Parts: sequence; C-alpha cells; structure tokens
Amino acid sequence: MALAAHPPLLIVAAVRHARVVAPLLLVLSAACSRSPQPSNPSPAVRALDRHGLDTIVGRRVRGDSLSVAGARFQAGWLVPAPDSGASYAVEHLARGRRDIIILKREVGRDGALPVWLTTDAAWLPRLSRSQLFATSCGYGDRADSRLFAVVENADAPWYADVRWAWMANTTTGRLEPATVRGLRCENAGYGGP
Repeated sequence: MALAAHPPLLIVAAVRHARVVAPLLLVLSAACSRSPQPSNPSPAVRALDRHGLDTIVGRRVRGDSLSVAGARFQAGWLVPAPDSGASYAVEHLARGRRDIIILKREVGRDGALPVWLTTDAAWLPRLSRSQLFATSCGYGDRADSRLFAVVENADAPWYADVRWAWMANTTTGRLEPATVRGLRCENAGYGGP
C-alpha cells in the first residue's frame, strides 16, 4: 500500500493538521491491517527449549560422547571454528520420545582423547512421522556444518520443505535459531537402497 510505504511523511502531515489526526490514524490502521498476506508463509523461527537441561551445560567429558541418563547417541559431527581456532562438535541424543542437541567445545586433551566442555544443550521439537532431522544443510550451494534442521521427508536429492533450523554459533558457544528462507538440506539417502 502506498500510504504505508512512507510513514514519516504521514506523521508530519498529521501534526500539521491536528484536527484530522484521529481520523487519519484510524484510516492508516485499517489500511495497514488489510495488507495482503503471503499465500504460503515460511515456517516460524523456532526458539530452543532448554528446560531441565541446565545441569548438562558446563560438564566436561573425556572422549567422544556425553553421557546423559536415559539417552541414546544418534549422531554427532564436528563444527570447525576458524575464527577462534577452537574445535566444536554437535551431538544428537534421543531420550524417550524427545531428542536433545548438545554443543560442546574442545578444551584440551587427555592423551589421545579430546576433552570437551558442554557449552549449550536444547530439546528439539517433537517430530511428526513425516519429519526428519537433517544435518547436511546450507544456503544456496554452500554446505555449513553449523546448521541443522527439521525437514519434511521427500523422495528428492534435497529437502526443500525446511520446517525449523538452528545454528551452532562458534563465537558465543550457543545454539541459535536460524532462518529457513533459502535453506536446503541434502537427502543423504536419496537414490540408495
């Protein structure tokens, strides 16, 4: 709408003509509320649920996987952090019907084994039967190991319907929501048996 494109000009006009301020604001409010909505809005950014996982953060672990009572290891991958020189890893655990994502930073070595410090942990949303957890994601043609997402399953080389996405921020050591716009994730099982 042309009026909504120039709100500062409208405010100046309203101040000059004080008698019409209230009617003008009502017209503007109604016009802005009738703006067209996209026919297929992108999924909302999904905040991370950290409830009850604060005891995991700050724990050190020697070796590869963090032991969480009742949780099974699902996947894990390294996340290089060239700007800080530190090594990070993301770990995906299943606990009952819920999944946990853990971000950890390498803080030393114990002989041949790495020593990790857990810097963040969060629950993933419950997935429907048609959804999968994807880790080979990126914007455009560039894969980024910091990104992971929940996608709708598809028989295609790439998952195009990304529902929610997050990023391992290697600067802050935190897991953060990421935009799904332009994000796609590789279907590693496509074309296989």
